[in-house]
Amino acid sequence: MPARYHIETSRRCIFVTLEGIVTDQELLEGQHNMFKEPLFVGSYSRLVDARTVTKLLVTANCVRRVAKEAIARGLGRVSLVANTDLVYAMMRMYEGYAFEAECFVTRDRDAALAWLFKGRKNPSRLCH
Repeated sequence: MPARYHIETSRRCIFVTLEGIVTDQELLEGQHNMFKEPLFVGSYSRLVDARTVTKLLVTANCVRRVAKEAIARGLGRVSLVANTDLVYAMMRMYEGYAFEAECFVTRDRDAALAWLFKGRKNPSRLCH
C-alpha cells in the first residue's frame, strides 16, 4: 500500500509512510482508513515520511483536501519528510493549506523527529 500508517498511543504519534507510486486515490484512501482506525486520535502528532516515494501523482486539489480533512480531525502538529523537489513542494503546499496546524517540512528524518518531539524526554526513543 503506497500510503500506510502506524499509531503509537504511548507516544501520542501517528507515523505515516508514503512509498512507491502515490496517487490521489491512494492518499485519500490511506487517510480515510487512518481516520476509521479505533486507535486514531486527531490531536496526536504525525510524522509523514515520503523518503521512498518513487512517483507522486497527486494533484493540488487532493493536497488541499487531505490538509483540510486533517485539520477538521484535530491535527495540531505534523512533520513531513520529502525526498525530491516535487515531493518537497507538495508538502510545502500541504503546509500552506494546513496553516491552522504547526507544520515542519524537511528532507531530513532526524530533523523531523527532533522538531516533532521537541520538549519531550528521550526523543530518539520515540522513533518508529
